[in-house]
Amino acid sequence: MHITDNDMKSLLRTLQQTLAQGSLNAVLTLAGWGLLWLLLKEHNIEAEIVIQESTISYLLPVTRDFSACCRQPGPAAIAAFENTLRKKGKARLELYAEIDEAGAVATAFKGRYVALLHQ
Repeated sequence: MHITDNDMKSLLRTLQQTLAQGSLNAVLTLAGWGLLWLLLKEHNIEAEIVIQESTISYLLPVTRDFSACCRQPGPAAIAAFENTLRKKGKARLELYAEIDEAGAVATAFKGRYVALLHQ
């Protein structure tokens, strides 16, 4: 899942003309949530998604257009997640996302998401 900042620049910038850290965190949290939502749809699973825990590293200031990308886990991790979710009604999945600006990783994110089957 990719998110760009074209329509939100003025809302997200700090006085130093960099993107606010909280805004970057929100974008990456949403990128992970969106990827998990897509995975659930691909597997015909209806579930609620919440984030349980996250860590973020701000490596470089973000001063211009950027992209956010959440990496899809491998097939084994997805299969284990799906099996646990179907058996127990809930499952966790750790996802990694990054903000890239001009070819460099500016922000790195790791989040643990929990899916809860609809009853």
